[in-house]
Amino acid sequence: MEVVSEQIGLVLAGVITKLKTVFASAAKVMREALRPRPCSIVGGLASDLLRSHAELVAENVLLRQQLIVAARKVKRPPHRLGLRSPADL
Repeated sequence: MEVVSEQIGLVLAGVITKLKTVFASAAKVMREALRPRPCSIVGGLASDLLRSHAELVAENVLLRQQLIVAARKVKRPPHRLGLRSPADL
């Protein structure tokens, strides 16, 4: 029995090591993908001029929502399992 539990421990340690490697790689890829691209003021202006009206309106809506959330004085209370309605589950 001891040998089996020792083998299980070794297998789990290997799995955990592999998962850490995968998550570290995924985090690196996500950071790189989400990093803003460096561009000059002229380049930014040119890209804005080539965007459609719908894209600019959508960006404006998202930025307004971010401002609303940032300006909240009272933070939302955390969800507690006992306080959720059946529709939330």
